[in-house]
Amino acid sequence: MKKKILRCGNCGEEIEKCDNCDKPFEEGDDVLCYSGPEGDYHFCSEDCMNEYLDTTVVETTVECYDDEE
Repeated sequence: MKKKILRCGNCGEEIEKCDNCDKPFEEGDDVLCYSGPEGDYHFCSEDCMNEYLDTTVVETTVECYDDEE
C-alpha cells in the first residue's frame, strides 16, 4: 500500500502534524504556513500559531549606539 504524502499548498514542504500541538493533518485540512527564521512552520489554527509565537517571541527595546567611524 502506498503512503500518502501531505504537502503544504504554500511552501510545498512535507507536513504531518501541527508544529505546536502535534495534531495530525489530513488531506484537505486548512493550515497556517509561517516562514520563521529557522524554516517553515505549520499550524492547525490561529490560536495554536499564536500560542507558539507567545512562547518564542522575545519582547525587547531599540537601543542606540554611537557610530565609531
